[in-house]
Amino acid sequence: MSFANKAPNFDLSELHIERLFITDFMPVASGTYVKVYLMGAMFASASQRTYHADNRALATALQLPLQDVIDAWQYWERQGIIKCHPHESDTDFDVEFFSLRALYIENNFVPKQKKRSNATNTPYSQSASNNAFSSQQAVFSSLIREVEQIVGHPLSPNEHRELSDFYEHYYPDADILKRAFVYNYKERKSFGFKRIKILLDQWLKAGLTSIEAIEAHIEHTGARYAVYKEILAVLGVRHRLPYQAESDAIDRWLDSYGFEPADLVEIIKSLSKRTTNVNFNYLEAQITDLHGKGLKTASELSTVTKPTKQTASSPKRRHQYTVEKDRTYTEDELESMLLNKK
Repeated sequence: MSFANKAPNFDLSELHIERLFITDFMPVASGTYVKVYLMGAMFASASQRTYHADNRALATALQLPLQDVIDAWQYWERQGIIKCHPHESDTDFDVEFFSLRALYIENNFVPKQKKRSNATNTPYSQSASNNAFSSQQAVFSSLIREVEQIVGHPLSPNEHRELSDFYEHYYPDADILKRAFVYNYKERKSFGFKRIKILLDQWLKAGLTSIEAIEAHIEHTGARYAVYKEILAVLGVRHRLPYQAESDAIDRWLDSYGFEPADLVEIIKSLSKRTTNVNFNYLEAQITDLHGKGLKTASELSTVTKPTKQTASSPKRRHQYTVEKDRTYTEDELESMLLNKK
């Protein structure tokens, strides 16, 4: 006697996803990575094993580039919830899915002595030290809490994913990311995750890889931003940061032309009094001209542009008027004038 279920003619089976994946992993992962994991888990289920599936088939099914699929598996392997087994003669690899409940129990309830004795026998021993319940995940969870305190509200799922992206692809250093949020939100009053991304891009382009180098850079740029704000205030702009072209122009005046910040501010004040339409094109032309003449201070500018006084020997121009004297006419002359006029 045996028991069996009749196989359906079409597949309407269910996919079992552990709740730990939804609560602990999905909120901080990229949407692309989540799609790859779920589709791969479906291909790994018993009902789908009769089909041949590889990364290329997965990329085709999800309409994704193949590299995105490979990046997703690398991400989940770093999280410790899968294991990639490369083929000997192929660039492809097999993906082994771990039980999240087993990982959780193993890292929270198995006695330490038993863990040490079975370290070489358990299939999860290699991933146990790297999974999301390890110290690395604890660091990231702490970072989330600290960022929420800085920004003043709980992070949305989208902000979770963006912070995870910063941690994965920009700086896998919680101290650097925390410094970026403090710098933007507390010191510069520049809010939003998009501005954090711009800041991280700037730091990476500048080759800043340590918290010490970043602190030195912040100290330098902090003084420079004070000059930006003062110059913009002279021009009547008080509620925004300089645009890229404006900051580039000011940097050129300070670094290439050699103007001192205090002198530059005074020069711009003097130049702004000459016209009602002060803009950076006007300032660029005037300051470049001053640089060519070797002038560096506002006092030098005032001596060169001071109007010259009129000398005593210069003759004054007078208006000359012709005054016609009154005269009298005879009756014949008046009659002749009248006839000529007619």
